[in-house]
Amino acid sequence: MRKLLFALLQTLVYKISQEVIVDTNTSDSKYTASKTRGHKSQFTGHSMSLRSKFLMGTALILIVVCFISAFIIYYREKNLLEESAYSHTELVMASVEASRAYVRDEL
Repeated sequence: MRKLLFALLQTLVYKISQEVIVDTNTSDSKYTASKTRGHKSQFTGHSMSLRSKFLMGTALILIVVCFISAFIIYYREKNLLEESAYSHTELVMASVEASRAYVRDEL
């Protein structure tokens, strides 16, 4: 799951960096016009296209959902492990008690 998330983030960063490179290679007048119209990104200083905004929003939603599901899975598995360990412990304690009773009564 971590590898998938890392691969998605890496792809997203690559695509955004490619758009920034394309933006900087355009003519200055076009860049200045788009700079005044668009929303400035706090990371790059360039205006972000609609596609970039969509990809950033989608990546953020994906990350949040992954963290929430990982959190839920972790606590659910932790509780299941504790219950399983407790039931195994009860079985071991019952067998030890039965052995004690046998030794006490028969020997």
